[in-house]
Amino acid sequence: IRELGRRMAMMTLIMLASPVIAPALGAALLRFGWQSIFLFKAGYAGLLLVYYLLRVPETRPGQWRDMSVIRLLQQSAEVVSRKIDGKRLPMRFAVSMALASGVFMTFLTNSSFAYIEYFGVSTNAFPFYFSLSLVGLIATNIYSMNRLTPAKAPKYFRYGLIVQAFAVASLVLLVFLGSTNIWTVVIPVMILVACFGLTGPSGSSQYMSFFDKLAGSASSFYTTLMFAMGAIFGGISGYFFDGTLRPMALTMLFASFGAVLLGATIRRTDSQLTS
Repeated sequence: IRELGRRMAMMTLIMLASPVIAPALGAALLRFGWQSIFLFKAGYAGLLLVYYLLRVPETRPGQWRDMSVIRLLQQSAEVVSRKIDGKRLPMRFAVSMALASGVFMTFLTNSSFAYIEYFGVSTNAFPFYFSLSLVGLIATNIYSMNRLTPAKAPKYFRYGLIVQAFAVASLVLLVFLGSTNIWTVVIPVMILVACFGLTGPSGSSQYMSFFDKLAGSASSFYTTLMFAMGAIFGGISGYFFDGTLRPMALTMLFASFGAVLLGATIRRTDSQLTS
């Protein structure tokens, strides 16, 4: 579980760091025209394709002809229906983590409005404020990679969810009090993103420990669920948009408290971890 936690911590960092780094890179490329962004993406995708074709060997046993859409759907159904002692513990972990990540995804959707339009930050300064979210995430991921153990995983998971909920609740309170200071948004966002550096690796390692041969399907399902939740909550905050930060903050609160409530149904003794 220690090695699995380290791997999941790195995956969590990459998945959430990418959307944090992207605005800064996009702002730099925008100086050469908006077309340069798409040219860069095409070139980057091409380089990745060549690298994977030449340097990354196939590790999957068996023949590719055994793969089919029907088989993929069957495996996904097995992941969703997996029970441990009569409980759908794997899905509780997956949905709880997806809700927790949906908090940050909601902010990601509304960040340009919050910083540029609401607080009047320049497009050049926007990447700086936005990238501050990465600081806490890097710190907690490094901490998880070095300290995560089977005994500590349930504790990290619970504490991460709870602290994130308090950070989101603080943000909601400040927004409804009418604060116009940008740091009243930046600081809570740094904390809530940092919390996922705890909940992501610890929750993922516990979730993945329920699967063996279905580990690939389980990982794919969780990743898809995470970004689907982000799209849903981002859409909800956009639907109720009223020119203030309230829809964003309330949507984040709903997602965070949902994660806490679902996570509370997972007792420490429910964790079936493998070393």
